[in-house]
Amino acid sequence: MLEQGVRPGELVAMYLHNSADFMMIWFAMLCIGAAPAFINYNLEGKALLHCLDVCETKLLIVDDDESCKKRIAGSQREIEGKGTKIVVLDKWMRKDVASKSAVDPGDEYRNGTKGEFPYALIYTR
Repeated sequence: MLEQGVRPGELVAMYLHNSADFMMIWFAMLCIGAAPAFINYNLEGKALLHCLDVCETKLLIVDDDESCKKRIAGSQREIEGKGTKIVVLDKWMRKDVASKSAVDPGDEYRNGTKGEFPYALIYTR
């Protein structure tokens, strides 16, 4: 997450099917004081853009499923135009993540987390 530019106190949009990767990405965010914004992976167009605007994310993690990628592609110009980076969780991204050492980030990433900061936001619209 840190390599993707995620910082403590930020929300990261997850447009993913339920999977073990889903849980591990969620835990990775919590380890650095960030949190996921779970976006219903059936959303597209205006509904999708609204949810991304609400969570003010700089990173959108997208499932490698063809339907998911197609829905995101339909709004890609608008998403990226607002400064949000789109990352597809494909076999290359999984391989890259698996090649890294497991490192427990220091407590300094979570020390500033306040009780009112969400541990997750869920957008189902």
